[in-house]
Amino acid sequence: MLIKIIAALDTTLAELTETDISNTTLFDLDALSIKLRSNRSTVHIFSKKEDAIKYIINKYKEKSIGLGSNLGFHEMGLIKAFENNNIKFSYASETSKDNETEKQAINSDIFILNVSGISFDTAEMVNISGNNSRIAGSVYINEETIFIIGKNKITNDLQSAILNTKEGYIAKFAQLSGLNTPCAKTGQCPSFPLPCNSSDMVCNTTVIYGASPKKSNYTIILIDDNIGY
Repeated sequence: MLIKIIAALDTTLAELTETDISNTTLFDLDALSIKLRSNRSTVHIFSKKEDAIKYIINKYKEKSIGLGSNLGFHEMGLIKAFENNNIKFSYASETSKDNETEKQAINSDIFILNVSGISFDTAEMVNISGNNSRIAGSVYINEETIFIIGKNKITNDLQSAILNTKEGYIAKFAQLSGLNTPCAKTGQCPSFPLPCNSSDMVCNTTVIYGASPKKSNYTIILIDDNIGY
């Protein structure tokens, strides 16, 4: 409703409220956390990514850690923090060519990955992968799976979350990898909701996470900051 009012008045939220909204989100993280907890997930909210990193390091420094890709984690500062604290970790990424390293990451005690889109309405989370490596550990029975979600990943509904993933993470990955896809060139998905016919297409597998599996634990880290693409 607020978005409709802003559009009708041809203004911005900052002008409407006369406040600085650079560090806030239109979506209530507390309200979203209630929905996520009803899906049997543990939820932590942090105002800054640095606080989230400290929490992860202090709690999981004695665990084996697998990461689903590094795109976003370098920008976030998580990789550097692991290295500075001598925390061992391994990747299960889209570009990895080391099968043994991928297996190690997937079988780690703790598997950490970004969420590329989340529906505020249903609290369903979305990830899309080209070769499944990045998301494999999140559907495996680990001791704990940690999803890191920045405020820029929250959308109104599930369809918007999927589109946000295609035009966010997928487009950026395709661009950085030099792939010949429409999204790599324009940042948009012209064929949505259908897949494109590019030979380099990386929208091969879509995972929608609902409730936490009964034999595993989902921990959701919500951050009131932009994380990843």
